[in-house]
Amino acid sequence: MSLRVKVFISFLIITILPLSILIILYYYDAKTHLETHELEALQTDAKKLADHIDNLLSFNMDIVKHLAHNSPIQALLLAPEDEKQELREQMNIWLDAQVLINPELYSALYVMNPEGICIASSSRDFIGKNYSFRPYFQHAIQGKPYLTDLFIGVTSSMPGIYASAPIVQQNNVIGVIILKFSADHMFRAMQSHEAGHKEVGHKTDSYIINQMGIILSHTKPERRYHSLTQLSPEEEQYIRTIKQFADRPVRSLNLPEMKQAIFKKTLAAPVTI
Repeated sequence: MSLRVKVFISFLIITILPLSILIILYYYDAKTHLETHELEALQTDAKKLADHIDNLLSFNMDIVKHLAHNSPIQALLLAPEDEKQELREQMNIWLDAQVLINPELYSALYVMNPEGICIASSSRDFIGKNYSFRPYFQHAIQGKPYLTDLFIGVTSSMPGIYASAPIVQQNNVIGVIILKFSADHMFRAMQSHEAGHKEVGHKTDSYIINQMGIILSHTKPERRYHSLTQLSPEEEQYIRTIKQFADRPVRSLNLPEMKQAIFKKTLAAPVTI
């Protein structure tokens, strides 16, 4: 599974992470004149941020796959109902300990049964909830590790990115493990990046936008979870079905020119990492 990153530079600088369907966009005022050395500096900067996110997601995706082989998790999923409570309590403590390894990044770690019910979690209010409508469950229960773009928790109401992996026993998928990454780390990285550009006099806005043109992150929080243009009825229905933004409606900012520039314009100087 590749987390290959591509960077394109012109008056727009876009970084695309194909696996998580994320776009990091640095949008420069069209009136700003960028000299060659400035473009090269911005390209280097964009690559550093892309590498940071790429490495972070790739490393933690590997962690989720590794955790899926944990024997006590398999034992909990296969145990008779009258033995599950004690095993669940032990598993909850173990999940707590894993989250505490990196509490600034890890938001929750939990286990789901084949029906999509959370049976153990570092966030106790997840237990007993049915998350079978989430793509991270639907893909993992089919045996495929999965990484989402940014979702808002339907229980916690907190944004994050979810990594999931199937729990397999004797070639059968018996459950799913999910690690939720806090979006705060990503938000802080963007804010720090933009602050650095302001110090050297560059006029920038920083975005993370998914393939539907929905702003997942912006240095101006009031722009988050808005679309650049009106979504199609099919896109709106899909978002409602998976509850990507919980119960929040996605309203349009009516920026068709920006969407066209991002998704249709041919940009200069492609760089593949």
